[in-house]
Amino acid sequence: MLKKNFPFYFILFVLVLATLSCSFFNKILGGDKPEKSEGAVMGNIISQWASNASASSEYGNPDWAAQQATGAPDTLECGDTPTAWASEGNFTTEWLELRYDTPVTPTEINIYESHTPTQVVRVEIFDTQGSYHEVYSAQPKMTDCPYILSISVQEADYQATGVKITIDQSQLNLPWNEIDAVELVGYGDASPALAQDEELEEVPDSPPVDAPDFELPIANPEQDPSFSISYSGCNEEGREEGIDVEVSVHDDRIDIRLRGIHKKYALLTLPRNLEDNYRGDLTPFKLEGRVPPSAGLYIRSVWWYGEKGTMLTHYNADDTLSGSVDFEGTRKSGCAFNMHTEFEHIVLRE
Repeated sequence: MLKKNFPFYFILFVLVLATLSCSFFNKILGGDKPEKSEGAVMGNIISQWASNASASSEYGNPDWAAQQATGAPDTLECGDTPTAWASEGNFTTEWLELRYDTPVTPTEINIYESHTPTQVVRVEIFDTQGSYHEVYSAQPKMTDCPYILSISVQEADYQATGVKITIDQSQLNLPWNEIDAVELVGYGDASPALAQDEELEEVPDSPPVDAPDFELPIANPEQDPSFSISYSGCNEEGREEGIDVEVSVHDDRIDIRLRGIHKKYALLTLPRNLEDNYRGDLTPFKLEGRVPPSAGLYIRSVWWYGEKGTMLTHYNADDTLSGSVDFEGTRKSGCAFNMHTEFEHIVLRE
C-alpha cells in the first residue's frame, strides 16, 4: 500500500517541507517583515525618517551632531560612535528635536538608541499648529544596548511634523545616551477614524464666542532676529551674541532659546498669552515644570538658574517680539551670578 502510493506521499511531503522551510527561513532572515524605507507608504500608513534635526547641544559637528540622528539607522553596532547624536555634556539633561517632510496623524515613534540606553524621560510630538503633545514619560533605567524605544501613539487628533526627545543623563551615572535615528509612523492625508462618507464640519467665518482673544503673531520681520547675553559671577564672566534663535510654543508657555557663538545659550520661558508691553517678575527657573516667566543660562554643561529678576517684552510694528531679561542666581557655594539678555525681532510662530 505504501509503495503503491509512494509518489503521492512523496509529493505531499515535499510540498509540506517546502512550506515549513520558507516559513522557518523567513523568520530567521526577517523575510516576513518588509524593509522600511524613507517615506515608504503601506496603504495610508507612512513610515519616515527625520530630514532635519536640532539639539540643546552637540558633542561635535559633523561627528555626534544632531544631524546624525536624521535618516535611517547607520550605526551598525552599540558604542560611542560619531554616526549618532551625542550631547556636549555627558551627565546633563538635554533635548533632541527631529523634523519630518510629510505631516501625518501619528501612530508610532521608534527611537534607535546606540549608546547607554535608555535615559529618555520625555517624548513630545510637534504638530502643524505649533503645539507640543507629550506621548511618553519615564524614569531613566539601565537597558541592554542597542535598543529601540517603541512608543505607541493613541487617538491623535493632529498632524505631526516633528518629535522632541528629552534625555536625563544625570541619574544613572552612565554617560551619553546616543540616538542614531528616529522613525515617525502615521496616517497620511486622512485618519482611519474618519469615514469617507462622513461630512467635514464647516469652518466658521469667525471664532467661537469662548475662543481666546489673543493669537500668536505671524510675521515676516524686515529685520533678522538678534540677541546679546552678558553674564558675570562665580568665576564666570563673558558676553554672547548671535542670531541663532529657536522658538517652541507649548500649551502653557513659550520657550525661546538663544544660542551664542561660543556654545553658551539662554533659555527664556514666556507666558503663552503674551500681551503687548509685558512686564513680569521671574519665577525660580527649573528645567522641568517651568512656570513662566523664567530664565536660565547654560555654560560648560552647567545650568545657571535665575532665582529672581524681571522680564520686559513688547511687540514691534511687524508683530515681532523684542525685550530684555535680567536675573540673579546663586550656586550652592553661595556665590552670586547675574545675567542680562536683550533680544530683537523674534518671530513667535512662522
